[in-house]
Amino acid sequence: MNSVNETALKETTNDSRNKSTKNSKLDPKQSTEDPLKEYFNSIANSETLRLNFQSLISVLSSSLRIDLTNVSRPMKNVLAESLCYFIKNWSGWKEYKNLVLKDECFSKFKDYLRAKLTYIVENEGEFCKRSNKPKPTMVAAETQTDLPPKNNKPEAPFSLTISGPPHFLNNMVFVEINNNFLLKQHSEKPWKLAPSTTFFLNHPYVKISINLPKILFSRSNIHDYKSYLTDDGDMASCLKTDFISEVVKTSNVTPKVFSFNFISAYFEQLISIMAKYNVKNCLLIQSIMNEYLRDIKDCNINGCTMASPFMVTFNIGKNVYVRNKKTVACASKSKNKNVIHFCQILTPKVAFSLEEFNVAESGSTNTFMDLNSMDKLLKMGSKLYLQVLNNCVTFSCTLCNKVYQGEHCYFECMDHFRIVHKGEQEVVCFKCRNKFDVPNLASTRWYHNCQT
Repeated sequence: MNSVNETALKETTNDSRNKSTKNSKLDPKQSTEDPLKEYFNSIANSETLRLNFQSLISVLSSSLRIDLTNVSRPMKNVLAESLCYFIKNWSGWKEYKNLVLKDECFSKFKDYLRAKLTYIVENEGEFCKRSNKPKPTMVAAETQTDLPPKNNKPEAPFSLTISGPPHFLNNMVFVEINNNFLLKQHSEKPWKLAPSTTFFLNHPYVKISINLPKILFSRSNIHDYKSYLTDDGDMASCLKTDFISEVVKTSNVTPKVFSFNFISAYFEQLISIMAKYNVKNCLLIQSIMNEYLRDIKDCNINGCTMASPFMVTFNIGKNVYVRNKKTVACASKSKNKNVIHFCQILTPKVAFSLEEFNVAESGSTNTFMDLNSMDKLLKMGSKLYLQVLNNCVTFSCTLCNKVYQGEHCYFECMDHFRIVHKGEQEVVCFKCRNKFDVPNLASTRWYHNCQT
C-alpha cells in the first residue's frame, strides 16, 4: 500500500487561495457520504487527493465531530495542517494492502484522527504558546519566502513558493512590467567541458556505482540547497553545518569493518588485473576508486575505516557557498528603488556507501582469493567475466533519474548534462566572500583555501 503522495495533501490556509482552489470530485459539499470515507478510499486506491482549508474544516466538524465553536482561526489552521499530517503518517497505511471498503480499518483510521486532533483542541494553550515563538530570519526546511516583513510593511495577499530542480537558478530573471514583477526564463549558460575526470565525478547531481561479483559500492553528489527571497542580499548568517551529516546502515546484513589500507590494497590489485586484460574504462574505474578512497580518508571515521552495509554523508570540501540573482526596479511614480534577491545556499555533500564487500586475503601471498580466481578465468579467455568488468560502472543523473551503463556511460552522461542541464552559476564562499566557478570547485573536490 503506497503512502499518501507528498503532493497529494496540500492544505491552503489563506482565504484568497481558498477562493481560487477548484475542488475535485472529492469535495464534501458535492457528496452525501462521509467525506473522510471518500478520502480514505481515494488514498487506498493511490488516487491524487487535493484538499483546501474549507474541506479540511468540514472533515473536522462533520466527520470527526470536533466542536470548533470556540476555536480561534489560527488554531483552526493548526488543526487543518495537523489533519493532513496525521492522514499522511497513519501507520495503518503500511499494515493493510487492500483498504477499500474495509469498515474495520476505516474505523481505526477515524478513531486515530479523532484522538490526535481532540488532544490538540484540549491543549490549545500549549500549542498557541509554541506558535508564538519568534520566527528565525530564514527557515532551512525547504524553499520558502516567509521572511518577516521590514518597516511594518503590509504583507502581500498571497504566498509564493519557488520550487523545481535547483538548476533553475541559472536561467531565472526578474522583470518589472507595469509595476509588477514577473519571473522569466532566459537561455542557459553553455556547459563547459573540463579536462579533469575529477570534475565530473564531483559535479552536482552525478551518481556513480560499481557493481562486481564480490563488491558493490556507490558515490552520489547530493548537494543541499536552501533557497529564499529577500530584499537584504545574501548576507544572512550561514547555517551551521555538520561535517558528517549521517552514518546509516542500509540493510540488515551483519556489519563488517574494513581499514583504508585493506580496501586500497584490494582496489590496487583489481585495477592491475583490469589493465592486464585491457578492460574498457579501466582508467575511469581507477579514478572513481581514488575518489572513493579520498572520501574515506576525509571522513576519517574510527581511523579511516569503512563498514558494509553502511552509507556516510559528509560536507565535501568543508565549506558552504551562496549565489543569488537580483533585480532593481524603480516605481513609475516614485524614485524609490526596490531590490529583490533570489538567494540559494549551497552545501556540497557526498554520500558514499559500501553495500557489499565479501572479499578475503590469500594466506600465502598479499593478494585476494576472489581476484586470483578472476585472474585465472580471464587468462583462460572467459568472455563472461570480461563482459562483467566492462559493464560494472553505472552513471546516473539525480535530477531526472537518467541511467547510463556500458562502455560509453561516462561520455553519454556528460553529454546529458551538457545538453539538458547546461552550466551552473558561480558561487560565493560564505566566509571569505570569494567567487568560484563550479567546475573549478568540483575539480578540487569543492575545497578552496578559505581565508576569512
